[in-house]
Order: sequence, then structure tokens, then C-alpha cells
Amino acid sequence: MKLEEERVVRVFHDFASAEAAKSLLEAEEIHAILDPSSPPAAVLPAQEPRIRLLVAARDEVRARAVLADTSLSEGELDFLATGRLPGDDSE
Repeated sequence: MKLEEERVVRVFHDFASAEAAKSLLEAEEIHAILDPSSPPAAVLPAQEPRIRLLVAARDEVRARAVLADTSLSEGELDFLATGRLPGDDSE
């Protein structure tokens, strides 16, 4: 679903962190999408932000407040999304 007047509220290095942040917003009834036009990882350097989290313009301030209130790092968001600790490569 495409949002009317989209605003970027955060940019992530990995999909798991972006998905976890999206879930936090949706838990607060803020519709969010991950930007499908973000370039693939192979195109960018490893630490370059690449996945944009978008919300409707009318929800931008509230979404930023929700994300700021969580005070979670990307590693913590990744853990919430995957259950794996940073650096844990075991499957």
C-alpha cells in the first residue's frame, strides 16, 4: 500500500532492524512501510544506510517520538526481530 505524502523517519543498515522498527510503529497504530526502492546491499558499502522507513506525513512527528522513546540500537532491534545477538552467526 502506498502512503500519501511519505516521510522518511529513519534509515537502517539491515532489513531486520528496519522491520523491528516498523513493528514498533504499527503497534502504536502508525502505518509504516519499508522503501522498496532502497538499493540492494551489493550496491553500497557495508555500513552505508540503505533501508528507509516511511510513514504518512501526518504521522511523522508521532512516529519519530515513538522511535526516539524506544532508545533501542540497531543491534537491539535486530535481536528483537531475529532473536540473535550481534555477532552470533550460529544457525
